[in-house]
Amino acid sequence: MPAVKKCQPLAKVIVKAGPHTRRECPLVFPLDPKLLKTKTPAELARVGICEHERGEECCHAWSQVLIDKHGQPCVAMILDYLPARTERTYHLCRSPQARPVCCGVQVQNSAANKIVDVGVLGTWFTTYNYGREHARPHLAPVNGPFGASVTWGGPPDHKHHRSLWVAHGEVNGADNWSENPGHAKTVNEKIAVASGPALGLIRATNSWRTAQGKRLLAEQAEFVFYATAYEQRIVDVNVALTATEADVLFGDTKEGGTLSVRVAPSLEVEETGTLINSYGGVNEKEVWGKRAQWCDYSGLLEGRVAGIAVFDHPSNFRHPVWWHARNYGLMTANLFGLSHFTGDKDQRGDFTLEKGETLALRYRVLVHAGNACEANVAEKYHNFANPPAVEMSK
Repeated sequence: MPAVKKCQPLAKVIVKAGPHTRRECPLVFPLDPKLLKTKTPAELARVGICEHERGEECCHAWSQVLIDKHGQPCVAMILDYLPARTERTYHLCRSPQARPVCCGVQVQNSAANKIVDVGVLGTWFTTYNYGREHARPHLAPVNGPFGASVTWGGPPDHKHHRSLWVAHGEVNGADNWSENPGHAKTVNEKIAVASGPALGLIRATNSWRTAQGKRLLAEQAEFVFYATAYEQRIVDVNVALTATEADVLFGDTKEGGTLSVRVAPSLEVEETGTLINSYGGVNEKEVWGKRAQWCDYSGLLEGRVAGIAVFDHPSNFRHPVWWHARNYGLMTANLFGLSHFTGDKDQRGDFTLEKGETLALRYRVLVHAGNACEANVAEKYHNFANPPAVEMSK
């Protein structure tokens, strides 16, 4: 029999949990380009993470190498379980041949219909709707662990609440929040997608425009979807807003959210839901207008408990953010409505983004089974804000 070709070890990878236990934790870390022969898709597809140094084949169905938005190679993997204060050694290896096709996250763009469908582990998760008939692009539905959507798009009482979206109500005086007559719009100009065993992504180039079509600013929106287990879905939302035409004033108004969610009707507090923040505030009275690292909405969804959380990254401007969150199902991170949240008109949240400057923001959306406590939302925040340390060596 011919000898079985074994994978080639390229580097040792040590993952350190730190003070937090890690479960289904996404990891993305830089890769020295010198370890790659080329940056071609064929070469990238052969490289991944193994749990052995030199085996008969690479065990990296849950890892991948990709090129980031800056053109640099990086490694993505899903860390299944690592107890607090422990570490695990992996190996970056090159397989002798193309590995079997295994897409943990499948992202498919339909240019004709102006939608991008996202599947995770073979199940439809969400759709990015970017057609110009919409006031602004959005994810809808956002399906929970039991199949039903945890969000609601365009409810009768607030039709501009489009499931999961980015917007603000006062941008150089233009209203890019509501869908009232004369409202501004976010228009898609370009879109790129990628699928993979550990993650898939959407990169959308959008522009914020007045009702008359005048360009206000540019938006680069990146949605990163991870191949995590069925009881949770994770989306990283990275938003970069650039003042391309002139200085841009984000006005002090509660009507806005650099990331917003409208939950499904049954998750509203008036129905079966509970709204909670990172400081233990419960429901609108204790959450609305308060600063917090994260907020979570959960309740009964077709007979079983599910929820959705939004995490604010520590690197974000004005972290921890204020939350415009209501008992009727709205949960939105609002950087600018300070006078409304404090009740003091002298405390202004207005912010001017100077021409040529960029406001970059990072959020994570966690869709989960159970309530916030059962889903361990507080601990999972640290997977985002304080991820495991990764050391790579020859």
